[in-house]
Amino acid sequence: MEPITPSEAPNGTLYIDSTNANTPTYKNFSGVSEELGSGGGGGANFLLKQMQSDEAPIANKVPVSKKPNGRVIAADSDSADGQFYIGFTMESVSSVGQLFNVLLIGANVENAVSGLGFSPGDDIYLDENGGYVNTVSGFTGSNDSIIKVGVADCPAGAASAVATDLVVFSDVIARP
Repeated sequence: MEPITPSEAPNGTLYIDSTNANTPTYKNFSGVSEELGSGGGGGANFLLKQMQSDEAPIANKVPVSKKPNGRVIAADSDSADGQFYIGFTMESVSSVGQLFNVLLIGANVENAVSGLGFSPGDDIYLDENGGYVNTVSGFTGSNDSIIKVGVADCPAGAASAVATDLVVFSDVIARP
């Protein structure tokens, strides 16, 4: 997603506002643009979150993945750690451990999975009894739908092996 000006954004869309420090913005159907409200914690908003690198360099506007240690690397569909896609870099990364902004694949819901034992990068599914699970192996009934609701993540600006947040990314894996 390339940053654009408010006048270039169609009504009813999310866009990156190039006139306002590349802030994720919503332009409603009446043509009024509004910054997305705070909700990610740690200085992040719902779609932009500060993360820490585990490799360098990483170019700007590159897909990145969340490792179980809470740090981020360039996404790679051919590596175990590189497959936990979470968003796009919004700036270049020049050193390991650097904090930088990531445009998330979906809204960040702070503390949604706190205390549930998940690691950053875990795929999170809707449990057949309500709540969340990070594996589909427990689904046993013939009427089970397997619905991914998001990706587990650590708090903004922190690299932790313990997930507290949920980055919403829904996907229906199977329906009866």
